[in-house]
Amino acid sequence: MLERLHKMRFVGPALTGVKKVVYSVTGGLSRRERLMRRYVRGSGLEIGAFDAPYRHPPGLKVRYVDRFTVGQSRHLHPELAKLKPVPVDILDDVEYLRTIPDVSQDFVIANHVLEHLQNPLQALSAIFRVLKPGGVVCLAVPDRRKSFDSGRPPTPFSHVVRDYREGPARGEWPHYQEYATLVEKARNEGDRDNRASTLQSTGYPIHFHCWSPAEALVMLLRAQEVLGVEFELELAAQEVFRTVSEVLFVLRKPADSLGGRRLDGTFAESELEPAARGGFS
Repeated sequence: MLERLHKMRFVGPALTGVKKVVYSVTGGLSRRERLMRRYVRGSGLEIGAFDAPYRHPPGLKVRYVDRFTVGQSRHLHPELAKLKPVPVDILDDVEYLRTIPDVSQDFVIANHVLEHLQNPLQALSAIFRVLKPGGVVCLAVPDRRKSFDSGRPPTPFSHVVRDYREGPARGEWPHYQEYATLVEKARNEGDRDNRASTLQSTGYPIHFHCWSPAEALVMLLRAQEVLGVEFELELAAQEVFRTVSEVLFVLRKPADSLGGRRLDGTFAESELEPAARGGFS
């Protein structure tokens, strides 16, 4: 399936529940925003917007969520000191969104966020928990082949499942080592470990994971079974810039969904305690 998606410019009914999947060859941020305006309504959240928030139309209510204050973000990214990030309305762990009530949001926007998270499946679980039935999530993910991740292998689905079920702590140090080696081009093992240690100690938000558009699509589709959630894939549109590329996914929570609880009254796996899932000992 993955090989087939790599080769196809248009993916049609072969993927159950896909309404429209478009891989365009030109575009930009304005195109992403035009696409999002077709789906985003009401009031909701934007996670990790920093200096590039969704330029929403009048009448839309957006609150900005981040794990860092503006000052902390500037400290982590001194190269971005001249940029003007949006004020953070809600400080929260974006993988859990603990301060956000269940079934309370019409939309969640998370552009270029998943790759920075150690536990992206947990983040997806939290997003679908807070969405109202019929709500949408907009996710833009960079194409690893056209970014500084171009020398890195894709994150296997088994890896993100392990991070979700067992916690990401075991894989944290290898992630920093890989990033230091393949992105920062460490000269040797000593240089690699020094760089990795600095990144880890400062909490620098590296790309813990990376995917191509087709790999990200397969990850999202397969995540449904692991998380015990369902969604309708409204749109997958690839945007190609001069030096980088991204893919925008729009996922809709079914209108008959009851939060994290299935219609038969049982709970989705994401609502169980880690020990009940066979995770933490």
